[in-house]
Amino acid sequence: MKNLFVKCTEVPVIWKLLDKTLGTLSRGFRRIECYKRNQEATKDRGGEAGQLFEKLNSDRTVKNGPFKGLKYPRVASLGSTIYPKLLGSYEQELHEVVSQLIQQPYHAIVDIGCAEGYYAVGLGLHCSQATIYAFDIDQEAQDSCRELAELNGVTVQAGGFCDGEKLLSLDLGERSLIFADCESYEKDLFTSEVVKGLRKHDLLIELHDYLSLGIRPELMERFEKTHQCELIASVDDLQKVYDYDYPELAECSLEERLLVLREGRPSTMWWLLAKARS
Repeated sequence: MKNLFVKCTEVPVIWKLLDKTLGTLSRGFRRIECYKRNQEATKDRGGEAGQLFEKLNSDRTVKNGPFKGLKYPRVASLGSTIYPKLLGSYEQELHEVVSQLIQQPYHAIVDIGCAEGYYAVGLGLHCSQATIYAFDIDQEAQDSCRELAELNGVTVQAGGFCDGEKLLSLDLGERSLIFADCESYEKDLFTSEVVKGLRKHDLLIELHDYLSLGIRPELMERFEKTHQCELIASVDDLQKVYDYDYPELAECSLEERLLVLREGRPSTMWWLLAKARS
């Protein structure tokens, strides 16, 4: 029965109905299932990939990217594969943007859908002046985020569900960064009224059109009045095999590179970068 439910959630129309009836419960269930599938994807280890897995396991430190040096307490992540994070290839599509954002003197950084804290803690390492807020409906995620933060010497205020009212109640100062990856809840969270309240702040939002068709144009329309907007498309896992160049992958075959690099996105996805005009 559970497998049937998971299959059904892959169909956008069915997911939209479940999302409206079960709300955050359905999104939480989907995150757990996504985590299980991604963990399953890394079980087939061999050759140079197997050796690289072992190296990443023993070191547990991000090797590349804007969060290079971020230390993990164990080889595990929530809602995504761990090995792209440890390699530093995870969401490479955002590396240039993130590298630019961490140069800003943000008053606060808010991560909504923080999982184990990759972004909340990674951003906190570079933005020591900022107050770091991290939210996730999963208690395990909140606990893992606190653990990752403590290991890396970052102070994080972790909490559960974050709606528009909660977001606007935070001390965001003159300019803050809001990072969101919340399984299609972004459509409900960033209402026109909330967007207006965030007109002085920058946002980077992962858009889940495959769960709720129309999120991308709708959020673009809401933000374009107050923000400079840019869409960033995800790269297919197979394309990464040919395009991503990391020294740790030099001796790996194409099949082995895929085992390490794969993030398991169900389709092309987009991030919305919305930078305050003022």
